[in-house]
Amino acid sequence: MMSFIDPDQVDVDPSFTTLFDDDFKIGAGGVTKKTFIFVYGSWIHLCNNKRPTVNIFFSFKIKY
Repeated sequence: MMSFIDPDQVDVDPSFTTLFDDDFKIGAGGVTKKTFIFVYGSWIHLCNNKRPTVNIFFSFKIKY
């Protein structure tokens, strides 16, 4: 998975198309971070807020 630092960087994966992807930017010829967050940002935020917080504490017993 590639990291998108620039919000206008374009992912031109050929599987993206205007037929199925609401975040496809025709002028750029692909999906940008900006359009992806615009379309899916509220859904991602909602899911992240519903996710339970998990605190894990590990107890290790070292055998000598």
